Formats: sequence, C-alpha cells, structure tokens
Amino acid sequence: MPPASPQDASHVGPVDDIDAILSDAERLCRTIAGDDLETVPVYLLPQSRLPVGLATKHHYAFTHPRADLIYREHIPMWRGRGPCAVINDLGIAEDFEVDDHAYVITALVLHELAHMLDRPALFDQQGCDDPNRLKFDAMVLAETSQRAALGGVPAYWGHGPSFLRIAIHLAYRACRAGFAVRPAGVVATSRLGLSPMAGYEETLGDEPRRLRHSSLRQLAVTPPPHAFTRQWRTDLRRFQDQTASNPECPYEHCVVLREDGRDAATASGAETGTLSRTRRGDRLRQ
Repeated sequence: MPPASPQDASHVGPVDDIDAILSDAERLCRTIAGDDLETVPVYLLPQSRLPVGLATKHHYAFTHPRADLIYREHIPMWRGRGPCAVINDLGIAEDFEVDDHAYVITALVLHELAHMLDRPALFDQQGCDDPNRLKFDAMVLAETSQRAALGGVPAYWGHGPSFLRIAIHLAYRACRAGFAVRPAGVVATSRLGLSPMAGYEETLGDEPRRLRHSSLRQLAVTPPPHAFTRQWRTDLRRFQDQTASNPECPYEHCVVLREDGRDAATASGAETGTLSRTRRGDRLRQ
C-alpha cells in the first residue's frame, strides 16, 4: 500500500454535508435499482477520507470491483462485501459552486452505479483473500490516478452500449424518484467521442418506462432496440475513422475525469472499465 499520509487539502476543504449527500445518493440507488443491489451494502467513500497515496487529483469519481476491500480500513461502517465507489469531494469542492455539489455528486454516483450494474458481478470475489493481489490493485489505482493521461486508449473505453443503456434507464428512474437529471447529466458522451446522449435516449423509445421495474443487470444482457445498436455502431465507425488504431487495453477505466487547466486526465482500475470526461463547472451536462 502507498504511505498512509493524511489527504493534503489545505487549499480546499471537503464538500459540506458530504455524508448526508452520499447517504441520500445511496438511498436513491436503492430506490431505482433495488432488485439489482438486493441486500448487499453499497459503499460511497469520499476522497477526503483517503490518504494522499490512495487519492486522485485528476478524477471526480471511480470504482473498482474490489474497491471495498482495497479501501476497507477507510470505510467507517463495514457491513461485508459490496460495490464501492470513491467520490472526489475535494475536487468537486474546488471546481463547482456550493449550490451544485449535491447535484454533481448524485449524478456522479449514478454514473458509477451504471458501471457497477454493467459488470459481470457487482463486486469481484476472485483474489479477495490474497493480500498481495489487493496491494497490487491499490498500487495500480494509485499509480494511474497520478498520471495526466493514458495513451492509446479510446476515449469511450469502458462506456459501451450496455453501460449507456443502463445509464439512460437510471436517469429515467431517478427523475421518477424526484432527482431531476437527464441522461447527459450522468454520461457526458460528447467528451467520449460519442454522439449526444439524447440521441441514444431517443433510440430506446419507451423502453425505460416499460421496463422501469425490471432488473437492469438482466436488461443489460438482452438485445437493445436495433436503432440503439445502429447508433452505437455509427459512433464506433466514426471514432475509428478518426484514430489510427484501437489497441486493446488490460484495464477498464471506471472513472469520471476532471479538467483543471491541464490535459484531460485518465485513470484506470485494474479489471474494471471506463472513461468519462467532464468539464469544470458544467454540472456534468453536455
């Protein structure tokens, strides 16, 4: 593990009421995806609780299939295995207005929830009894979070069609539950080299309404409407036409990225999967 020194946030403090915001966000997750989350705990960990060696300067949020074990000693109320995401409350406090904090954090949580539901399993039990494997995962996360870019990886990597579909359904359900967010507020596809989220939403038609009580994990393995698939393939061809290659990557990138005057950063979580870029202060909207 990297040295456990306190988080350096002398220039900015954590988001006010971060615990209450994350508690509300967890309740929203259970309201809109209760069948999928069942009784397992969901850990939403503010970065302000992590030591510097485990923190990220470049990302608003990230998840990993073994994050609950990697960060277990920093989770105040451990209730057993469950999906876990880290929310960079320090970066959010620095980049967004106070009035936007609850919205931004909740939208980020929905983004990470989409990644959790898009995994083969909510959390990974392979290697969970091997301290060396967990130490390696923590080192990978710490190392990649300190780099400004991960070259050779398509911007959309990890944000595939099943992820986008889940995110649209989550946004629909969140609105019904009282949290007003559009799919573009959950996934900024324009920063992934993909067409606007509204176009993907349109191709699903009334599917989110019809299947509002269905399991999203089961939905993700069923064929989407043909129009949705065509939209994805069109985006993929356009993106590939603009790049010389589309190399395979050993990691999936389940992060939401910051822009802070430098090149847009990327990070990775071992065996997890996604890149989502956000603009400073734009409320995660396209």
